[in-house]
Amino acid sequence: MSASMSSRAIRKEMAAQGSKPCLGCGKIKRLSGFHAQAAGVGGRTARCIECENTRVLANRNADRENANARDREWYARNREKRGLSISAYQKSAKGRAVGLASSERFKRDYPEKASAHAAVRQAIKSGLLHKASSCAKCGSHQHIQGHHDDYSKPLEVTWLCVPCHVRLHIERGDR
Repeated sequence: MSASMSSRAIRKEMAAQGSKPCLGCGKIKRLSGFHAQAAGVGGRTARCIECENTRVLANRNADRENANARDREWYARNREKRGLSISAYQKSAKGRAVGLASSERFKRDYPEKASAHAAVRQAIKSGLLHKASSCAKCGSHQHIQGHHDDYSKPLEVTWLCVPCHVRLHIERGDR
């Protein structure tokens, strides 16, 4: 490398050799330590993955309200597409294997909860218990789940929508 080379030319030459300096921390890192970016030197971003993640998180935190609004809009616009991709994954061999492993782990780690959940499913199937059509807190009819205050009483269930159920656990400090 000659002294007359520009800093971009130096970075290009280093990239050709498999490394480049990060513009965030200044450390020289392998190209695999940078996100892919077609227009970047060596086909990578200017900042390493750690610096880029820190920068993005700082920007999100600085404008949390707008970031959350953008996220909600994106999820609303892409609800069907996301549902299809999640559904396709869950039906794939890998998705089924991951789901089964997760289920087995839950049964192993929380046997009392798993037993209560199974008892509720069986009671509903046999007609002993009827799933409510609306949330006991807000009256919503969407995504109703059973909540146990005491897992030793598996058939004592409060029927809640997902937002109310999550809120209840947050208030109790369970999440």
